[in-house]
Order: sequence, then structure tokens, then C-alpha cells
Amino acid sequence: MDRIDSKVFRDAGGEAVSLPEAVAFGEEIEVTITRVGDTLTIEPKGPHRMTPQELVLALERLPKPNEIQSRELVEPPERRGL
Repeated sequence: MDRIDSKVFRDAGGEAVSLPEAVAFGEEIEVTITRVGDTLTIEPKGPHRMTPQELVLALERLPKPNEIQSRELVEPPERRGL
């Protein structure tokens, strides 16, 4: 987990904080801020945090297996009453 210090400053609409490049989300990204006591959690808004193109690129960068593995078929136990 990254921990980087920054400063709060006054902005036209209230307080703001500058996110250093190492932890920045990028431009034009909407975020959700959750407060629990004195702790603020900032995360990209919504369930879709990557565009489909970004997701494909991220998946392509994952390490490839040397071979395709297979498993033995396991029959589920019989469960009476279900």
C-alpha cells in the first residue's frame, strides 16, 4: 500500500487536496469519497474503473501460463431435499 503525504488547501468550493502523480487517478476521473471518522477513502466512481480497451490491455500484460492445465471431473455429492 502506498502512503504519500500531501496538503489540504482552500478552493472556490471548499477544501481540496492535490494528489501526487504516484497516486493520481488521471484527468477527468470522477471519484467517490467515503468518510469514516477522520479517515477519507477516495476511489474511482462506479463499478467500471477501466475502459474496455484498458481492460484488454491489462489482461494482455498478465503472465501467460506455460501450458494449459486440466482437472479431473469431480461429481458433486447427492443432497437430499434440494
